Amino acid sequence: MDPQDLVEIEQIKQLKARYFRLMDTRQWDEWRECFAEDVRIRIELGRGEPDQVNTGREEFVESVSQVLEPTRTVHHGHMPEIELTGTDTARGIWAMYDYVTWDSERD
Repeated sequence: MDPQDLVEIEQIKQLKARYFRLMDTRQWDEWRECFAEDVRIRIELGRGEPDQVNTGREEFVESVSQVLEPTRTVHHGHMPEIELTGTDTARGIWAMYDYVTWDSERD
């Protein structure tokens, strides 16, 4: 691995940290900038439910901001495994923990 690879991996780590912080602080305009305009996100809901698919940055941000409106969240990302796969592509696995409290539970 050359030094430039390490720089690129660190940039990905910084992006993910910004992603979590901006989501938890509800800074949706800034959070939007974490994604390409043509982003496609598939969220595996599990429990036999169909996956949720959002196409486009605006659709994804709108969907997440609505779902999280009645909540308070804290996201922690841990020990990423990042593989650079091309000049502008990467893939990885990122262990994370998210703590979600619905506003009705806080009273």
